[in-house]
Amino acid sequence: MSNKKGLLYFSGIRLPNGAENILAVVLTFFDGYILNFIFVELFKLWLNNRQDIEIYLNSYHNVKWYLFGLYLFFAFLCGCYNIRKFNTASDNFSCLIKSILLTTFSFYMAAFFSRALAVYAHSFPRPIFILATLASLFVNFLLRAIISCIFKPQPILLKAIIIGDISEGRRIITHFHRKGGVRFRIIRTMKSDEVDELATEVLLKHVHEVFVTDPSINLDKFWGQIYYNRKEKPHNFNIRITID
Repeated sequence: MSNKKGLLYFSGIRLPNGAENILAVVLTFFDGYILNFIFVELFKLWLNNRQDIEIYLNSYHNVKWYLFGLYLFFAFLCGCYNIRKFNTASDNFSCLIKSILLTTFSFYMAAFFSRALAVYAHSFPRPIFILATLASLFVNFLLRAIISCIFKPQPILLKAIIIGDISEGRRIITHFHRKGGVRFRIIRTMKSDEVDELATEVLLKHVHEVFVTDPSINLDKFWGQIYYNRKEKPHNFNIRITID
């Protein structure tokens, strides 16, 4: 919570280390409750005046653990419980829609090969299944949007080097810090004519990011030192070059 120009802003609750995994586990229980609630309530609304409603509900209850198990598997596979992805609406929606579509496809494929499962699956009214799937997608997306507003994961700390225009490099790093999710610790600032020392610094200090703020710097020798003068494979790092 911060005050800026007389207005009150909620910046979110910073999660302590390890709390992301706990929040992801809690979210699986919420997902299970939401999915079950939506399916059951839609069955009741759609079949409200029918005497055989219990038959349909019993069919659903017999397969709900298959449905949730499949959803949980694909949701983890697609990154639906990666708290760091929640800040991006497009990533959230993409993960959810992939996991729900894969769950639906896998469930009906399993029903195709299992007669017992097929009896239950084909007793579902199709409109209920479609509406429940769409409603689950919307509610789970909304839940993750709320979580992203309230909880903020600890930023990833990366080691960085700036070579070239130091002030420009600091400006770019400040921009990344404002976006959240990652913070850079500047290991060293270097002038453009110190490019010969860059490879050594990157390798020995295990630097994650190099900000090259002078586009005229020739990096050929740097790459040569990285890939040809070292016997072991270098660690993963990024080179970010500013363009005029």
